[in-house]
Amino acid sequence: MAEANRFAAGNGIVMTPQDYEDTFVSRPTDRETARNYNCLDLFRPKRMRWVVLNMMFSWMVISMVYYGLSLNAGSLAGDIYLNNALNGILEIIGYFIVQFTMDKYGRRTIMSSFFFIQGFGCLGSAALKEVANGNQAILLASTILAFTGKVFNAGSFGAVYNLTAELFPTVIRGNAVGLGSMAARAGSICSPFIIFLQDRHSWLPATVFGVFGVAGGFFSLAYPETMNRYMPQTIAEAELFYSGKGDFT
Repeated sequence: MAEANRFAAGNGIVMTPQDYEDTFVSRPTDRETARNYNCLDLFRPKRMRWVVLNMMFSWMVISMVYYGLSLNAGSLAGDIYLNNALNGILEIIGYFIVQFTMDKYGRRTIMSSFFFIQGFGCLGSAALKEVANGNQAILLASTILAFTGKVFNAGSFGAVYNLTAELFPTVIRGNAVGLGSMAARAGSICSPFIIFLQDRHSWLPATVFGVFGVAGGFFSLAYPETMNRYMPQTIAEAELFYSGKGDFT
């Protein structure tokens, strides 16, 4: 408490005993904090099970689209070296966008909208490239849409770390982030194989990435909003939080 008071004073804030009481909805018991949790515990509670499956899907899609757009930059219209350079540079813009929007519009809104933008960007890029028939203006528009998808995909990669940490209780938060990262690796493994589909149909890889991106947007709407909410400390608190019944403001 003394350390917290010292940091609060440095920010010009005076902490009262009531502030510390209001910080917790309920306090973890010694039994809860002493127990060693594993990833299987994320699937045991009824509501948490669906949240963690949704979270894993989000991580998988983000990583799959990320590596898909990165590895497939050579198939875009224009110079292959310039396209690869822009692919990296534009990621920075995505991280800046999420930095300045997450605390304003909320995690759920940002995640779902970023998913929709990258998904429709991929679909639009595939459609325009298919109908371009050598028209440079249409090919350029196709490339711009693909780069737009990459910008917001990078932003969603930055947002999903925050969202995952805020969705799950302290006692199992690290397991949840680790499980999400594992799901992301599965998505990145799939990316090269999806790109190989262009040997059959040139429009197929971007279409697959786009469909998964749009699906991720719809599924993200099911997340509870975590902005300006106290993070749950225990699994019981998390279940209460997911139900929308507890006071976490």
